[in-house]
Amino acid sequence: SEAWLMKQPRGAYTLQLAGVRDRASAQRFIQRHGLGAEATLLTTKRDGQAWYVLVHGYYPTRQAALAAAARLPPAVLKEVKPWARTVGDLAQLPR
Repeated sequence: SEAWLMKQPRGAYTLQLAGVRDRASAQRFIQRHGLGAEATLLTTKRDGQAWYVLVHGYYPTRQAALAAAARLPPAVLKEVKPWARTVGDLAQLPR
């Protein structure tokens, strides 16, 4: 969950899969690809409007996050290009 992720060490990593304005489309993406409990939608603001950041997993190091990105299902990788972000970076996004 968003609350759990924000309580983790700031130097830990997650994979950002996407950032979108439409929460429902992000939820459909999660369901379509069976990302389930590993996926979290962070509610932020961008240009004064709601913005939803879709992240996946929790990793102690950048290397672990990048290795996990390579193991994502091919169907996911056809639609998004994941990148490793620190929890601290995500915690600084406007709410």
